[in-house]
Amino acid sequence: MSYEALIIGGGISGLTAAIILAKKKKKVIILEQHNVVGGHASGFTRKGYFFDSGVISVGVPFIQGFMEELDLIAEVNFKQYSSSFSFKDFNFSPRTVKEFFEDISDLFVREKNQILAFYKHIEEGINVYSAISKIPNPFSYKGLKKIRKFMDYGKIMPKNCMKVMKELKKYKAVDVLKKYLDENGEAYDFFSNWGYKGVDLFYFIAEWVSLIEMENYPYNGFQGLANKLKEKYLSFGGELLTSVKVKKIIIENDKAVGVELIKKANIKKLYGKNIITAMDLKKVFLNLIGDEYIDEVFLDKIKNQEMSETYIPLYLGLNVSRIKIRKYFNGAKHLYYSQYMIKNSSRLNDKNYFKNIGLGLFSSCLINPGHAPENKSNILILMPSPPKGWNNNWGIKNGNKTEEYEKIKKMITKQVLDVLEKLIPEIKNRSKIEVCELGTPFTIEKYTGNTDGSSCGFTWDKEKTFVKGTLPGKYFDYYDKIKSLYFIGHQTVYGGGMPNAFLTGKTIAEKLNRKLF
Repeated sequence: MSYEALIIGGGISGLTAAIILAKKKKKVIILEQHNVVGGHASGFTRKGYFFDSGVISVGVPFIQGFMEELDLIAEVNFKQYSSSFSFKDFNFSPRTVKEFFEDISDLFVREKNQILAFYKHIEEGINVYSAISKIPNPFSYKGLKKIRKFMDYGKIMPKNCMKVMKELKKYKAVDVLKKYLDENGEAYDFFSNWGYKGVDLFYFIAEWVSLIEMENYPYNGFQGLANKLKEKYLSFGGELLTSVKVKKIIIENDKAVGVELIKKANIKKLYGKNIITAMDLKKVFLNLIGDEYIDEVFLDKIKNQEMSETYIPLYLGLNVSRIKIRKYFNGAKHLYYSQYMIKNSSRLNDKNYFKNIGLGLFSSCLINPGHAPENKSNILILMPSPPKGWNNNWGIKNGNKTEEYEKIKKMITKQVLDVLEKLIPEIKNRSKIEVCELGTPFTIEKYTGNTDGSSCGFTWDKEKTFVKGTLPGKYFDYYDKIKSLYFIGHQTVYGGGMPNAFLTGKTIAEKLNRKLF
């Protein structure tokens, strides 16, 4: 049996591409390694508590056109939520980035003037990004509506928008921070340890605007969003195979013609006119494509390509009411720092790493009460991961877990709970904790397929990544060496993220629809 498109990976980009192709009556099949779709945007339930696996927010304007086209905006029911902050006993809940900088300058009062000077330097960029992030992205539409949206976009965008964005992208955020803040001070310590390392000033601003002004969450979680996309795809006659592992992409005469896959220890081959990979690019090139199709220079780049940071998740189901959690959080997302200085140690043997970091807390039951049993609460804690290789590679030896791995997980869990009980005193009584599961870079990689458990594709440091383009279709020049093989997903565009997953899937599918018409 031959398909017009085989799609490897049922994450957001794979589902998006599949829907667009299937809607045009193309014979399509998705091959997903897990028993559920969604990839990094999935979730699970433990003892009546629902948890998102990783993604907890999206900027709806970036994907609005595609969601409208599928009549999914109302069904998915995105809810905007707010973030709050705690530094010891200093609490604040800014509603704009300007308010945030004013609050931070009151917190680090000795550096108040420097912080406000830094804000003044980036204020124009903040206003530009804040404006464009609230306008539906024209690229998410198609046809005449896309043209009209571009015209509307041009009318609404600040006049100096492109000039400001271009200027901001010239500089690394950390270099600008050094010009305004004391490198030994608390404010520099906080800002320089925030978010992804190596970002330029534009993306640094984007992170703060996104966090404070445009966080949105699907009412039924990101697994609910993925399930809606799956339902739409199946309604167009698409096929889906779950719990299958693609072992190899079959290439004949420099053309991708099919895949070899494993399901329940049985090896099977499927053939198609086009192969679309919506999975980790390192794994595609190093595992699924033979060396004979990749030149040594490119192979070396792929092997040594640095990934973006991973975040360590701790999933908690608490016998603590939502009323109390809301009192402590004052928003579905809460960033908690038990001390002013954020000591993200780079030492590989630092066993106290998790005692000294900030905690990103998210309680989806404050948005959808059904995500936790009655009078109880769910909390996902996201923490910046220590450096690669930390503590003897987390106790992983030759790809296998050792006894040390479980000991490290217990040590981390205790350290984090000891910090968290300062914010939520009820958990001093550990019997209040009904679910407690810690993820590691290795469990994240297992369930998302992302190398090293990376959260957003390749590194954000432009000097270290070879993914330069920010528009879908502007990928590696190398890709055209294998005909009928296409690459989508958050790794294929600089900056990654869910909007780019949607956009890359949409772009390639529309390209194939024109080709197959």
